[in-house]
Order: sequence, then C-alpha cells, then structure tokens
Amino acid sequence: IQHFLERVFGKLGSIVGHNPWKTIFISVFCTLCFMAGFMNWTTESRTNKLWIPQGTEAEAQSIWVSETFGFETRSQRILLRPNDNGNVLKADYVRQYWLAHHLMVNTTAPAADGYEDEFPGLYSWDGYQDTNSICLRLGPECDMESILDIVGYDAQSVDTLTDSLLLELLNDDNSTAGHDLSSIIGGLEYDADDNIVGGKVLSGTYSVEAKGIDDNNAFVDPSREEWEVTVANKILAYGFTDAQVVPYFQQAFSEEFSGAIASDGMAYALGCTLLIVYTAMALGKRDYVHSMVGLAFCAILTVGLTVVGSYGLAGAFGIIYSPLGSSLPFLMLGLGVDDAFIIAGEFQQQIKDNLLAGEKEVSTADVMHRTMKHAGVSILITSLTDFLAFSIGATTVLPALKAFCLFAAFGVFFVFLLNVTFFAACVVIDHNRAMSNRMDVCCCVKLKTTHDMFPELVVATTTVTTTVVVTNEQQQASAAAGSSPWCCCGCQKIPPELSRVMFRKIGEAMMNVWVKIFILGAALGLLAFSIYGAVQLKQDFKIQWFLPDTSYLQDYYTWNEEYFQTGTPLFIYTKDIDHLSHKQDLLQCNSLLRNASYLNGDAYDWHLAFWSHVDAADISITAENYYEQLQFFLRTNGTKYQGLVAFNDATDASQGLAGSFMIGEYRESAVMDAALQVDAMYATRDDMVAIVGDNEHDIFAFTFSMLFWEQYAVIEVEFYRNLLLAVIVVFGIALVLIPKITVALLVLSTVVCTIVDVLGFMWLWGLTIDAVTVCYTVIAIGLAVDYSAHVGEAFMLSKAATKEAKVIDALYRVGASVFNGAFSTFLAVVAMANSQTYIFRVFFRQFFLVTLLGSVHGLIVLPVLLSLFGPNGTSAAVADEVEKVDAKHEDERQELSKNSLDPEQQPTDSQPSAEPDRTQNIELQNVQ
Repeated sequence: IQHFLERVFGKLGSIVGHNPWKTIFISVFCTLCFMAGFMNWTTESRTNKLWIPQGTEAEAQSIWVSETFGFETRSQRILLRPNDNGNVLKADYVRQYWLAHHLMVNTTAPAADGYEDEFPGLYSWDGYQDTNSICLRLGPECDMESILDIVGYDAQSVDTLTDSLLLELLNDDNSTAGHDLSSIIGGLEYDADDNIVGGKVLSGTYSVEAKGIDDNNAFVDPSREEWEVTVANKILAYGFTDAQVVPYFQQAFSEEFSGAIASDGMAYALGCTLLIVYTAMALGKRDYVHSMVGLAFCAILTVGLTVVGSYGLAGAFGIIYSPLGSSLPFLMLGLGVDDAFIIAGEFQQQIKDNLLAGEKEVSTADVMHRTMKHAGVSILITSLTDFLAFSIGATTVLPALKAFCLFAAFGVFFVFLLNVTFFAACVVIDHNRAMSNRMDVCCCVKLKTTHDMFPELVVATTTVTTTVVVTNEQQQASAAAGSSPWCCCGCQKIPPELSRVMFRKIGEAMMNVWVKIFILGAALGLLAFSIYGAVQLKQDFKIQWFLPDTSYLQDYYTWNEEYFQTGTPLFIYTKDIDHLSHKQDLLQCNSLLRNASYLNGDAYDWHLAFWSHVDAADISITAENYYEQLQFFLRTNGTKYQGLVAFNDATDASQGLAGSFMIGEYRESAVMDAALQVDAMYATRDDMVAIVGDNEHDIFAFTFSMLFWEQYAVIEVEFYRNLLLAVIVVFGIALVLIPKITVALLVLSTVVCTIVDVLGFMWLWGLTIDAVTVCYTVIAIGLAVDYSAHVGEAFMLSKAATKEAKVIDALYRVGASVFNGAFSTFLAVVAMANSQTYIFRVFFRQFFLVTLLGSVHGLIVLPVLLSLFGPNGTSAAVADEVEKVDAKHEDERQELSKNSLDPEQQPTDSQPSAEPDRTQNIELQNVQ
C-alpha cells in the first residue's frame, strides 16, 4: 500500500512540478466553486437546536410551552450593597435602592432596530406615560418583590424612613406577612432574641412577560431586549451614594458576552501575524532570495481557501453553523501550516540531497516528484486519521457538536487537497523564482549576485570525482553575499541548518541508555499523574463562565451565590384535558411541589385555590359549569392566578383550557451542579409518572433549564465515547498505512498518552467536561495524531541499518518540521492566553496542552520507544521492493531532468555526466 501511494503522490508531484500555474488555477477555481454552497448557509443560535439531543422529552415539552405560554418569563434583578460591605439595613441605602427602582420604572424604550413595525410604540415596566407595559401581571399587579414591598413604594414613605423604623418594620409579622425576607435581604443578621439587626445585600426581583419570536433560527424578544439594555445602562451610569448597584437584565448579559467575543478578534489577528512571521523565519534562509516570506503567505492563503471550500461544502449539505464554529479557522490553521512545513521541509531536503549527490542541475519537477513521494504519504496518514476521527465525532446526538465535527472533517479534507496541489505548486513557483535569482516577494527585482539555497554545499564539477572543499571563510562570504548586515534584525547570523542539526544532535543524545531511562521514567510519571487527574475530571458548567472577568455581572453572580439561595423554578403543566376528571391528579401534583425532598416546599397553584374557593362558597361543580366557574373565580377572588391559565376561547369558557400550570421551586442544594441537576430532572419525571401514569404527556413537570440538563445527561458519555472511537480509528489507519504493526502500536500509544495527559492537565487547570471542552478535545485528538504519525512514517522510510540510526535519521528529516508545526500552532493561539471570554480561554489552554504534550510525545518519547521496540533496519523484502520502485522510476526521473535543461546545459563529451558516480556520492552522504 505504501509503495503504491508513493507512486501516486510521486506522479502528482511531477504533474504539479510541470504545471504549477495550471495547478493553482484549477485548485483555486474548484475551491471557489464551493462558494455556491453559501446560498444554502444556515446559522443556528437556538439552544434547543444546538445543545439538546433532538427528539428528547424536554425538547418536545419546550415547544408546547413556548407555543402556549411563550418563553416563560424574563427574570430581572437589582442588587445593592454598601461600598464598605457593611450593614445594608439603613434608611439611606433603602433610599438608594428606591432610586434604582424608579430608574427602571420610569425608563421607556422602543423595540430593537428593525422590529419597530412589528412592535410599534414605546415600552416600559408598567405602562409609564401611556407606553406598552411589559411586566408579568399576576392579576392587575406587576410581579415584583423587593424591600419596597415592606417600607412602601411611594416617595413619602421612603423619605420619612429611619433606621429604627426600618428594623421595626422588618421585625413586625404583619408588615412582612407573605414575604420571604431571605429572598430580598441577603446575609441577614440576628441578635440573641432572634430579631433582625442587619444584612449585607438588598435584592429586587422583577418578572417581565416574554414576547419572543423565532427570527432566522434565533430566539429574540425585540420589545423587551432594547428596554433591558437601556435600563441596565442607566443604572450603571447613575452615581449612587456610598453603594454599588448591580442590575441583572437578560439582554445585558448577551451584550456583555458579545462585546467580549468581539474584543478577542484582535487576538486572532495578532496570532495570525505571529504565525506568518515565524513561518517565514522557519522556512527561509534569511537572505533576500530565500527568505520565503512569500511562501509563508501562501501557506496562510492555503488555509484561507480551506475555510472557503469547507464552509461552502458544509453549506451545500445544509449543515448548521453555530457560534462555536468561530474556532474552526484555528484548527485549519494548525493543520494546514503543519502540512506546509512537512512539504517545504522535504522539498528543501531533496535539494540538499541532490547537492550532496553532486546533482546541482535537477529539474524542479523532479524535486517535487521525490518530495511528494515522502511528504504526500505522511500528510495522507495524518489527514485521513483526522478526517475519520472528526467524522466519528459527527455521530454524536448533540447537534452543535455534530455540526462542529462535520465542519472540521471538511476542513481536514480541503487542507489535504490544497496542500498537495495549491501549496505544492506555490513551492515550485517559489523555487523557480529563487533559481532565477529574483528577490523574495519583490520578484520583479533580479539580483546580480548569485544566491544559492545551500551555498556551503555548492561544488564545482570539473571532473566526476573532483570536489571543491568550501572553507569556513568562503561559507561566510557566500552567506554575506545574500544578506544584509541588518537583514531580519540579525536573523542572517543564525545558521540556516540549525533546526535540523539540532534535532539530529537531540536524537543522538537520546540514544544514551541513561537518557532513555530518564525519558521513559518521566513519561510514565506524567502518565500516572494524568490518569489520576483524568479520573478526577468532572462534568460541570456555569453560565457566568461566559462573561469577561471584568464584567459588572460577575459581582452579581458572586453576591447571589454568597447571600441568596435561589433555586430553579419548576412548572407543572396541563394540556387541553378534562381538568375536572383529573382533579385528584392535580391535587397530588400540588402535594409533590410541597413535599418532594428536592423541592423547597412552595406551591403557587391556581387549582388548589379554586377548589378552596368552591368549598368555602359551597358551590356545586359539574362537567357543564366547571370552566365557567373557573373563569368567574379568576376574574374575582383569583385574579392573581390569571397568568397561570389559558382558555381556548376567552369569550366562551365552556371550550375548556388550552393549558395551565402551577409553580414550585427546586432546592438550591438539589441543583448545585450538573450531576445533581440531571438527578433532579429524572427524580421529578419518576414522581410525575407515579402520579399521572399514562397521562405523563398531558400533565408534566418542566422548566426551560431542563433543556440544558438533557445535555448534561449525555455529554459525559459522548465525551468518552468520541475519545474511544477516535483512538480506534487512529490505530486502524496507522496499521494500514504504516507497514509495521509495532510502529503503528507505538504511534497509537503516544497518541493515547497525549490525550490522557491533556485530560489530566485539564483537571489541574480547573477545566471541566462541558460543551466547549468536548469540542476542543476532539480538535486535540487531530493535532496529537499529527505530531506522532509524521515521526513514525519517517522512521519507516529511513534506510538506516539500525533502529537507533533510523530514529536519528527520522528526527533529522522531519523533527524540525513537526516542531515548527506545533510551535506555529502555539503562536497562533498564544494571544488568547489573556482572553476575557471562557470559550477562548479554554481554547488556548487545550491547544497549549496538546501542542506541548503532543510534540513532547512525538519528538522525544516516541523516538525512544522506536529505538527500543521498533523494527530493525529495513528488511530484505522491503529493501528489494524499494529498489524495484527506484529502478522503475529512475529512467523517468532522468528524462524529466534532461527535458528541463537548456541545450548548453546538457552533458557533452568534454563535460561528462556525474550520474555514473551517483552511487558513490550517496554512499559518501550516508557516511557523512
């Protein structure tokens, strides 16, 4: 298989070498054709369509609830805390809170831009100045709760309030009846007689009736969002006296998150700049002709075309694009530049081999033919394993992760195709430019002084066996001819072959027995620690992680967690059923809300209130008058329950109810983390089934938080499932394309160790299993494969006689390219280290871990393992096959070389060809 692939890629290299401009035109044209897929582009931001397994119970329930009652409510809060963190139960602080409250009440705002026709007029909390009221009304009153419920909402009551009167009101049972003081005053303090004497934070809760719409696959609430942002900005801009006031309004959260994402765009640009600079330095020879800055830009352009092609293909298939896709260009950048280093590095090595063999005049097409024989197969191995790993990840039940993996798989596909065509053609054109002695980038400038890529290896061939020894002084003079004293800020003083020589020296040093023992011992110790860390890795997620560290909302979450035990609401819904015949079921639902161990015991229930009213008034209820009596109750004694009931026809109560609900609340301790939330969801459903039996679809318990809990229930399983399947794929591909099972096993072992180490250090770095880390771990698998597979492939291609010699040869050949690929990927993301957003912080941490640990395992641990357990020198059968393949293509190579030379450059009788002594030169090269 390997030799067949070498022939295929060799032929491809010849075609590209002979037709570089045609190759570029065809590859660019074909890639741009995929832009037609953008006509079918689909963006998705709805949570239930991204992170919830489709077809789940919670998804079906959310659709019905949204259609019947809207998207529940938009909960807003205002918190106030003294600047000195002292006692908040002072009259002055209550007056400051009253100011914040009235800033909210007296604020009006239009609908968001573009929605004014659908949502005309101005909107305010309770209809201020004849505007549209947006508060959730339980009867005639807006649903809100604050300290003002006790002291009064009018200005006179607040102005005449004193510290002693405030404490008197708070300790009076009549004044506080019906109020949970712990929900409006955080950090309550009591004296020895159990009287309230102090507190830390004042809190007010305001419920806004949601009026959301589905606009282009996104849930928006135009008439509420603009008002929320306006109120939040007003409160933040107001100069409160001796107190900090933090508003929490839902749309303000989105604004804070979006602003942080936008600010990180500069970090992305900086990462790309660093990558281009480093690529040019690593590829180039630091002179005017061979600096390869232009080729570095071609590598970035290859990634750009990859993004266009892969996104277009995904769009053509109708694959959704989610906000998580913003990290995909980084993946393509890492993989694309890594492959570019392999191709460019192998191309330069082939030129050097030709010079060592005395073959100065070899056609560019022939060089590319040899380059692609080796580099093409190596890139195929990594690309195929990455593609299949991502494809397997796409079998997940989470739509966002599925789409992410498909986008990544298409990206790998285009990275491979464009590197072996477009970028390879760019290498050919760049080499032809250099051979014409034209300046890099400014190719219209032709220099007078000859610039050779390897001046220290240029020989004069007056006869076949005559070699001119280039002295150190001549090498320095030759280098000076191609560079300036200030070129690249002194980079010209760096030895051009430093990286390759360095890795050869590293390989030689690692062959020492004690060095091997130290490396394996350190690797095993690291693995043991990482296994412990991976076992400790837990599933968790908090919404505030998505906010910048400097956001004012971080104070809100900190105060809320410290001083308020706010649980998650639970709603028990009924559909269009015969409510009278289900009387006992609904009464038992009320009992569940009051008595379940995972709930706090509160129940806001229209049904029990209605039957209490019926019993007190001694009303006879029948099937014929049930709904009329219910409607009468809601319009009289039960007005506060009106928002809990929806009639099919408000003008004809006998048509029954479209739906209704009662409200309870989970205990904070029952839903503290993801695992407990999943347990609470399943416990609630089990209890509901015990009550309603087969009617579980008509009477059910639900809260929109369950959409996330459904995700938590499967994401950990998905996480480890994807890891396991990816490892199986890596081994399968390595076994097929690397023709030695021992090498395939060793490559697999280093990939597995890299993944385990990444998981262990994720725990050490405080990361958890969540939707973000799952996606980035999939990326880590792809990168980890690259770092080890290239070295394993180079080991197999080496013709050295011993295992240790093969290791040294492999590191000399690809070590620098693998390191440059890893380090360039690190440079692309290092600017994200100080990111203000969770997504990019996690992105940096996981990429940093995989580039560091992956390159260490690929360049240090794997070579040691290969030197100990790898196959011996090239077997006779393989050697014979290699010779046959070489002989088969030798005539073709020589013909290509002759056709590329000018007539005066052809060997003559007076200038014999150096070809007869090629074997001697190669032997000398091997000895060297």
